[in-house]
Amino acid sequence: MENIFENFTMTILKINKSIQKIKQSEMREYGLKGVHVMCLYYLAERGKLTSSELIKLTYEDKAAISRALKQLADNGCVVCETKKYNAEVCLTEKGIVIANGVIEKINEAVKAVAARFGEDERKFFHNSLNAVADNLQKYCQEVTAND
Repeated sequence: MENIFENFTMTILKINKSIQKIKQSEMREYGLKGVHVMCLYYLAERGKLTSSELIKLTYEDKAAISRALKQLADNGCVVCETKKYNAEVCLTEKGIVIANGVIEKINEAVKAVAARFGEDERKFFHNSLNAVADNLQKYCQEVTAND
């Protein structure tokens, strides 16, 4: 009998580990880490964002985003227009160049992963994966409501 729990969790873990390894490998040339990928991506896509907005978009915790933004600022990739808490952050010219390189690598990875899927299969997969994520979030909220 197939162990649905084991199959599901191990598959998700393998996917997550592979994504983390790719992020680490691709960011090494910029002297950055995997956590910076999504920060650079969202800043390139959306322009200015606050740390709170990045936390919500990336699903990272407050401390991780705070460290990531400090490291990106120290590396000359982002600038904060004011010193106020939760001020907007935007990419510098250096940050834009790196973000564009990161986005190019993301597109290459997505293309490689999707190479064996037709358009209908890809849409079905993404719809199914989104449904699983939504259902898990809903279930998690229900079971942790009393914590």
